[in-house]
Amino acid sequence: HDGKTYTCRTCSYQATEKGSLRRHMKSQHEGITYSCDSCSYQTKDGERLLKHQKSVHVEKKYPCISCEYHAIDARSLRRHRNQIHDFQLQAEGQFVRYFCDSCPYRATRKSHLNRHQKSIHQGERYHCESCEYQAGVKGNLRRHQKAMHAE
Repeated sequence: HDGKTYTCRTCSYQATEKGSLRRHMKSQHEGITYSCDSCSYQTKDGERLLKHQKSVHVEKKYPCISCEYHAIDARSLRRHRNQIHDFQLQAEGQFVRYFCDSCPYRATRKSHLNRHQKSIHQGERYHCESCEYQAGVKGNLRRHQKAMHAE
């Protein structure tokens, strides 16, 4: 034993030998289906359930300082600030040319404005077939499905 600890990715079990962790996983977690208590999502991988709960149900942690928007990660907040509040767009050589006539949204591409209007103002949603997740952008649904349902 070299002092290394092996931790179960589904529960808090820890072992000092890899074989002990394998036996634990087989006896305690094999064949079990984990269900989200907030929606109909199910998986055979406890770690995937935790990832699902964090990305779909946990309160968003990155607030915009200019409006009420909250993002789930720094990248989403940066994209929001660039598109809505014109942060860094001109410095990067991109110019806002398209303006939503229903809200303050601004875009550098017409396709982005069209996508925004369909998703936000016309209520177009893409529904996940495996759980209750919905996205306003098809790419976000694909990212969700890959992260949450790819077994």
